Formats: sequence, structure tokens, C-alpha cells
Amino acid sequence: MNSLITLAFLALSTGESPVQEPTLTEEQQSDYVTSSFERAQDVGVSKCLETVKSLSGVLVDEHAHGSHDMWSTDAPDERVFDSVIVKGYSDTDSHISMTVVPRDGACDWRYTETYVVEKACTVIRDDWFGEFGYLGALNETSLALSSEENVNIYLTPVVQGKMCLVSKRETYIAEN
Repeated sequence: MNSLITLAFLALSTGESPVQEPTLTEEQQSDYVTSSFERAQDVGVSKCLETVKSLSGVLVDEHAHGSHDMWSTDAPDERVFDSVIVKGYSDTDSHISMTVVPRDGACDWRYTETYVVEKACTVIRDDWFGEFGYLGALNETSLALSSEENVNIYLTPVVQGKMCLVSKRETYIAEN
């Protein structure tokens, strides 16, 4: 996680972003909605390419999706590869933020998937995440849950408690 903080600090302190958004021509626009794996492969990511492939594969799992990807144009194989993936479900879409960072022969990664469910958070907690342990309240309305596999769930009531904003987060930091 320190690598991500360092990258953010470098961008703020130097005024230069270490990650550049691609500039798309009209011809490239058809490639804009693609898989994160294909994009990583196309731009020269190789050290963490298998991580990008397996992680994005698990996250989209045959669902219709599109991604907006960012990477370092100067050193795509040495720096962060970041994607926002819109994943289609039968009744809604979710947003998935996925980041993969090469580090000392390993790859750190994290993702957060967020979506709104038309049910109260208390129902979602019991029906969908009953096996998760309660971590605590994040404020007066939001709460955090955690599984034994280190997957965290955050639930926040919206629309006067009739709906629930669900965020699912998992982080992997490789040991040195």
C-alpha cells in the first residue's frame, strides 16, 4: 500500500502525474471499451500481466463490461496499472476500481466494487453477507463487515434507507 501512497505523493509534490490517461483518436474509440487485460497487454505491461488477467477475469466473470484504463506511458511495466470497469448485471451496473502495482518481483493489487441495491442495508447484510463478521460503524449510518478471506463489505443506506450502497473491497500486498 505504501507504493500507492508514494505514487500519489509524487504526483502531488511534483505537479506531474506518474500515470497518464491515454488520448484516444476516433479510430481508437472502438478499443475504448475493452478488457483491462487486453489493454494492459497492448500497452506493454508484462511483469503483472498475469495478475491483471486473473484478477479482471474473476471480477467480470463473463458479464458484459467495459473499462477505462490508465497507465504510465513512460514505464508501463514498472508503474501502476489502474482500471475502472463497468460491469453489467441483469438489473444494474456496478463500478469496479482495480489497481495492480509491480513491486520487487511481485504484484500488489486491490479492487473495490460498488453498486446500489433496492433493499435496505439490514436486509442485504442478513441475506447476502450473513457469514461476514461485523467490523464496526464507520459513521452514524455506514458499517463495515469482513470475511475470513479478508474481503471487506461497506454498507450505506441511501434514498431514506430504502436502498443500500454496497462496496466490496479486497487488497493483496505481497510479502517481501
